[in-house]
Amino acid sequence: MIVEIKILKSNYKIDCKESDQNKILNCADKLNNRINKLNSSLGNIDEKTLLVITCLMMEEELKNLKTKISKNSQTTNSSQINSHLNTENKKYSEDEVLEAISESTDNINDYLTKIINKIQEY
Repeated sequence: MIVEIKILKSNYKIDCKESDQNKILNCADKLNNRINKLNSSLGNIDEKTLLVITCLMMEEELKNLKTKISKNSQTTNSSQINSHLNTENKKYSEDEVLEAISESTDNINDYLTKIINKIQEY
């Protein structure tokens, strides 16, 4: 199946399984939101530079999350994780956990954007 997405002003056709269509569209929407947010904070810069900065920021976020997960896995076992995720016998779904992670990465993005703005002022 071919899914067409738009990132900034460019359209892309992505070959995927039908079951992955919504995931790809959702990721494209989130990526566009992230890029537009960064663009509004940095001012008008060319598309390629904006995409490179976005990718670099995402790579840094991924590295930080991997480091955090690695540290947590060294000190926390699965029963502690389940205990932590249970609130009044409620188990969080994978989507809820991913949404929480997404919100955390948005916060990281805001922080890095502020740093970039300060760097550009100098």
